[in-house]
Amino acid sequence: MIGPFEENSIVVGDCLDVMRQMPDGCVDLVFLDPPFNAGKDYGNGFDDCKNLPDYYNWLSSRLGEARRILKLGGSLWLMNDTRHIGFCQVCLDYLGLTFQNTVVWAYTNPTPAKNHLPKTWRPILFYSKGDLARFYPERVSLGNGTLYHNPDRAKTHPVHDLWPDIPKLVGGFLSPPELLTTPEGRFAHLAQMPEGIAERIVLLTSDKGQVVFDPFMGSGTTAVAADRLGRRWFGCDINPDYVGMAMERIEADRLQRSQLALQI
Repeated sequence: MIGPFEENSIVVGDCLDVMRQMPDGCVDLVFLDPPFNAGKDYGNGFDDCKNLPDYYNWLSSRLGEARRILKLGGSLWLMNDTRHIGFCQVCLDYLGLTFQNTVVWAYTNPTPAKNHLPKTWRPILFYSKGDLARFYPERVSLGNGTLYHNPDRAKTHPVHDLWPDIPKLVGGFLSPPELLTTPEGRFAHLAQMPEGIAERIVLLTSDKGQVVFDPFMGSGTTAVAADRLGRRWFGCDINPDYVGMAMERIEADRLQRSQLALQI
């Protein structure tokens, strides 16, 4: 149990209310991919078009609770848009968390833009609560070589703070199997994150059996990655349809893994 909540479950609710019911220092890793205040319809009456001070107040209150429930030595990863990442970093610094990295997730298929340059990357902040207790870069290698000019060293693939090897999820005939779609072929979730991002974060900063928490669970990507890698997990989302979708996705992934194990 995590406070009143079952482990390996996703509950319907505002993450602020959910986290307030969780005890201090009860999770080992927090991954947050909150709405970017971009005017998207996440359902259940959520306002994704707040004025900027209201959005920052909304976000900072939730970051404060995330810090409280994180164990000493645990890691916090936060993805947001380039418009807001400066505020996010100042907020996490103010909360007393320890900065580790700004990871750049670089992708092809730029977001269309008008009157500004198309976006080809997204920032992910990596912090810890006090000194980082778990960090395993040896578990991860990049799909592309490093940026070394030395040809011999450039053949190596150690992980660094530029992640150019995880494609953005796209629809159509190029869509990967992990993309959730409706019967009409549309995105089932407005902002589904690639599993490769969550898997990399879980591998880098947690051990098997530890608790991974995602307060904006959405399509369930973090839970799928944590479950697949032998971690305990918990999360929430305001939209009951998304919660149902995520749990179905997790069960489908478990079934697929069990079937593959029987074939070996």
